[in-house]
Amino acid sequence: MLGFQKLKIPNKKAVLISISGLVVISSIMTGFTLFNKQEEESGKVYREVKITRGNITVGVNETGTASLRTVNLKWNYDADVEDVYVKAGQQVKKGDPIAKFSVESVETELNKLELNYKKTQLSIQQSELDLKVKLLELESTKNVSEINGKNADSTYDSKLIQLGNDIKTLEDTLESQDNEIENYKDMLDNYYYYTSFVETYEKKYGTTTVGVSSSDAEKYNEAKEWLKNNKMTASEITSKIDSLELSYDANQTKLSNSMEEYEAKLEEARLELEKSKVAGNDAQAVYELAAAQLYNDIALSRISLAEQKDAIDELKEQISDGILKASCDGLVASVNYAKGDTINKGATFATLSDSSNVTMTVAISQDDITNLSLGQAANISLAAYDKQTFTGEIDSISISPARTNTSAISYNVSVKINKGDDIVVFEGMTGDVTFIKKQVNDVLLVSNKAVTSENNKQYITLKSADGSPKKVEVTTGFSDGRNVEITSGVSEGDIALIESVVQTK
Repeated sequence: MLGFQKLKIPNKKAVLISISGLVVISSIMTGFTLFNKQEEESGKVYREVKITRGNITVGVNETGTASLRTVNLKWNYDADVEDVYVKAGQQVKKGDPIAKFSVESVETELNKLELNYKKTQLSIQQSELDLKVKLLELESTKNVSEINGKNADSTYDSKLIQLGNDIKTLEDTLESQDNEIENYKDMLDNYYYYTSFVETYEKKYGTTTVGVSSSDAEKYNEAKEWLKNNKMTASEITSKIDSLELSYDANQTKLSNSMEEYEAKLEEARLELEKSKVAGNDAQAVYELAAAQLYNDIALSRISLAEQKDAIDELKEQISDGILKASCDGLVASVNYAKGDTINKGATFATLSDSSNVTMTVAISQDDITNLSLGQAANISLAAYDKQTFTGEIDSISISPARTNTSAISYNVSVKINKGDDIVVFEGMTGDVTFIKKQVNDVLLVSNKAVTSENNKQYITLKSADGSPKKVEVTTGFSDGRNVEITSGVSEGDIALIESVVQTK
C-alpha cells in the first residue's frame, strides 16, 4: 500500500485516496536523469516513475477505536474454586480450560433441574390433552359465527320488523286507550244525564209511571235501567278516566321516545349486521389464529424443555470434571476469583473479549453520513499493524448524533473487521477506516503527472532501451486525482518520464 491522503474536491469533502500496489515499494524507481547534452542545455529534467500494478481506491477516511464483544463466563452453582488456569491479558481459544471447581454441591442443583424438567414434561402432556377440548370449543365458536354471518340479513330484517311492531303496538294501545277514555267520558255524561232526569222525574211524578206521558215514562224506565246496570259511581268513573289518561300520556311519551330512538336502533341493527357478517367471514381465520396460538404455546414449552435438558446435560458435564471452559476465542479481560475462593451460583468468574467479533467505531460528519449504508465495504489499518490492511463492512449506523454541542455534527458508525486468528486486537486500539466509494483492483497505474493531453489524446513519455524519451499514446481509466489507471499503451515495469523544467545558468 502506497499510503492514504486527504483529497480536496469541489464540494470540500475530505476524500481518502488509497493506492495498494502488488509490487514492493522498494522496486518503485524514482529519480532524476539527464539524458543528453542537448536536453541538459535546454533545462529539461525527467523524473522516472515505474508503471506498476495495484489498486486505486477512493473513499472517506476517519480515525476510530476498536471494540470487542464482552463475554461473561459464569458458573451455574455454588462451589469452591480449586484452581485457576488463566490470567488477565491471556489469549485463549474456544474450549480452553479457565478454572476448576468443586462438584459436591452440584447434586442438589441437578436434582432441582431434573424435577423442573419432569414438571415441564407433565405440563406439556396436559396442554396436549387440553388442546383437543380447546380446539372443539374454537370449532363450536367458529360454527356459531359462520351461522350468524349467514343469517345476518334475516336477523337484521327481523329486528326491523320487531322495531316496527313495537311502535305499532304502542300506537294500537294508544288508540285503544283513547277509545276507552271516550267511552268512559260518554258513561260519565250518561250518568249525570240519567241521574238528573230521574231526580227531576221523581220530584214531579214520584216513582209511578201512571198518568205520565208515554215518552217521559219510557225515558224514566230507560234511565232507571241504565243506572241499575251501571255499577260505577260518578267518582269511580272520573277516577277511571284520570287513570286511563295518565296511562295514555305515558304511552304517548313512550311512543314519542320510540320514534326518536328508532333511527338509533336502526343504525345499531345495521352495525350488528355488519359485525355478524365480518365475524362470519373471519371465523375461519380467527379459528386458525387461536389454534396456532395453542400450538405455539406447546412449541414454546417444548423449547423450554429442550433448554432445561441442555442445562441438565451441561451440569452433568460440569460434574464430571468441574471445569469452566472458554465459550469463544479471545482475550481474558478479567478474572474475578482466585484459588480457594467460593463462587455463588450465576456469578461471573471471568470476562473474555471476543477476538472473533471486533469492530471499529468512527465518527462520520453529517456531510458524509448519507453516502454510507449497512454492509458497505471498508478498509481498516490498525496502528499496531502498520503495514497491514484489513477488510470489513459497516455493521451499524447511529441515527443520533455523537456530538451536538459543536457546529460539527457527526454520527457513530461501527465497522466489523475481518481478520485472521493470528491477529490480536485489544480494546481501544486505534486505526484508520476507509469507507470505499469506488475501487479498481489489480490494474496498471501511474502518477497523473506522467500523462499529458494533445488534441483530445493522452500520452505518456517512456524511457527507451537506449535511454531516450519516447512518447506513446495511452488509454486511461479510473483516477483518484493522484494516480490514474492505464488500460492500454504501456506494460507493467515500463519507466514513465515526468518532465520538469529547470532554469539553467
